[in-house]
Amino acid sequence: MNTVLKMLCGGDRRSIGRSDEVVQIILLQPEEFDNLFQGFYDPDPIIKMRTADAVEKITAQKPDLLTPYKKILWA
Repeated sequence: MNTVLKMLCGGDRRSIGRSDEVVQIILLQPEEFDNLFQGFYDPDPIIKMRTADAVEKITAQKPDLLTPYKKILWA
């Protein structure tokens, strides 16, 4: 598991955990976006939920980061 996803592990489903920290990391290092996107494939529902939260917040500011994933998202 990559470092970004490790930050999204654990805790309660009602909490966003460290997803806001992950957002800041990705905004500063957009090349890490693919590592975050892998969270959608993680079997842990908490990681999936927090991945979705972080991706939504990141792409509100940098929508172009989703361009490589259009086929996956709209398949």
